[in-house]
Amino acid sequence: MSGRQQVHIVAACFGGWTMDAFDFFITAFALSGIARDFSTDLTTMTWAMSLPLATRIFGALSVGWLADNFGRKRVLTGNMIAFVLCEAGVCLAPSLSVFLLFRALFGLVMGGEWGVCTSYAMESIPPGKRGLVSGLLQSGYPAGYLLAAVLYGLIYETAGWRGMYLVSMGVALCVVILRVTLPVYQTASRKDRTGTLSFRQNMTGQWTLLGFAVLFMSAGATFSHATQDLYPTMLRTERGLTVHAVALVAVAYNIAAVAGCLCGGALSQRYGRRRAIVCAACAIFAVLPFWAMAADLPATMLSAVAMQFLVMCVYGVMPAYLNELAPAAIRSTFSGFVYQIGFLLTSANATVQAWLATHEGWSYSAVLAVTVAISLAIFISLMARSGETVRTAERSTI
Repeated sequence: MSGRQQVHIVAACFGGWTMDAFDFFITAFALSGIARDFSTDLTTMTWAMSLPLATRIFGALSVGWLADNFGRKRVLTGNMIAFVLCEAGVCLAPSLSVFLLFRALFGLVMGGEWGVCTSYAMESIPPGKRGLVSGLLQSGYPAGYLLAAVLYGLIYETAGWRGMYLVSMGVALCVVILRVTLPVYQTASRKDRTGTLSFRQNMTGQWTLLGFAVLFMSAGATFSHATQDLYPTMLRTERGLTVHAVALVAVAYNIAAVAGCLCGGALSQRYGRRRAIVCAACAIFAVLPFWAMAADLPATMLSAVAMQFLVMCVYGVMPAYLNELAPAAIRSTFSGFVYQIGFLLTSANATVQAWLATHEGWSYSAVLAVTVAISLAIFISLMARSGETVRTAERSTI
């Protein structure tokens, strides 16, 4: 495969993961406004974020299975078309129930993206570049968050949340066009396939591996989303920042998050996946008190920048790490399933955190900091006991 084709594949995969995060964080920024328009409270409205996290696992299994059996290109293209349809439904939703229905459907689409995109990209690039491309792919997530922050600051007060979803739908159509023109080739998983086996059959004898992967991703999903989902709400309601100040902080920490993904992926190629993950996760503990207690705007921005840089250093390694753990014949399904089940098991976190803050007298900063500390300790404990996926010298195969 030519270098130009490899760039095309990486760009198409990056675009899909960016769009998923873009949509998800449009909801995070506009949560209070959506709640007001549908005459409901903020705790109820957090289901707009929890539902997609809960349904993503079903998308990971179904879309991953289709990609492993029938090819990456057509599945990725169809998945992005479904994304556009979900955006249209959310944008036009006449009631809260319809809005939540399309958020749940969006979760199916979002769940299918990560596993297929990362396996497609990892299989199409040279082994020596997998760490860097891993970070690049994962940086699509903070890039989408960054775009949502910029859009929130630019048009929310005039176009509202429906206008933001309309912009998302238009950008997603561009990704559809990019995917329609993707090259077609036989992926490694299909070459290695000896027959069409179910996910359960391919996992025979490897359930311990699956259990470990599910546990560490659940802990990782918890501390990651605890630093992101309700953070804009905390800045608005607890620290009293304006819309534009929140947008400014979010832009700054998402630029740092993109840099963190690239840094984590590159370091993992040089020093190993596990070492890069554990070192970045440990550094988060040092930043956590400052992040939780920052009071003025400069301190808030600096601590948020440091936090998201380190969180995304961890996540920048995940595409390569999970694809190297996965059995070859079910690489899309395994990596997508493991990545998304973590979010399923932690999908009610935002709702619980909002409830503690609004009904039990906790501050947002306290409940988020406690969530990060507990889940991060579990994550580090699991990863410290794990082995390296492959030695540096052996990264010529996936």
